[in-house]
Amino acid sequence: MKQFVFRPSGNGNKVLTLTAVCLLSSLAFGSEVPNPILEKGVTAGFMFPPNATSFHCSVFTDHVEIVRTAGGLGVTSVKQVAITGNVQKLIDAAEQGQVTTQSAPTDGPITYYRAIKTLPGGAQQEIKLKASGSMRYQNAATEAATLVNFLDQACQ
Repeated sequence: MKQFVFRPSGNGNKVLTLTAVCLLSSLAFGSEVPNPILEKGVTAGFMFPPNATSFHCSVFTDHVEIVRTAGGLGVTSVKQVAITGNVQKLIDAAEQGQVTTQSAPTDGPITYYRAIKTLPGGAQQEIKLKASGSMRYQNAATEAATLVNFLDQACQ
């Protein structure tokens, strides 16, 4: 195991200051990484690995990321997009919608849709839009239905 000993020299304070500035700059820029605003996911439920599949689509303000897996293999695709309309207004309205849940069978496939709000400080808040299969819920807001339809189109 190597030990590093800090011995101040004429340039020691400058090096320490530069290191601190670089570290703080990288933390600041790292916090600007965008979070998805909408997500759609499909899982196969309980399956043996050769038959296990999944689909996950994340919509950002400027691109869509789609991850597909099957039997331990995966492929990711990213496409640049330009979203028209006020998606944030729809998300805010869907947040006010009443979400009802239903009992569902276990270990089956699940399809879910959700919106994501980034709160001050970077925390994320999930807004449930719709789920079917082994997880069932429905957001009553008409804006939630619009977002579900939008996800179906954007995630093809």
